[in-house]
Amino acid sequence: MSNHILNQKSQLNLKKFQEAQVKRVVAQASQMDRFALYLGI
Repeated sequence: MSNHILNQKSQLNLKKFQEAQVKRVVAQASQMDRFALYLGI
């Protein structure tokens, strides 16, 4: 029983971690785009 709850919890944490990584990549990409626009590339 407790093992099942642990599995759900780790899957949830993994999902949060992946979402955070995606957000970070998107934020970095948009920063680069802004920088490129600023430089007129």
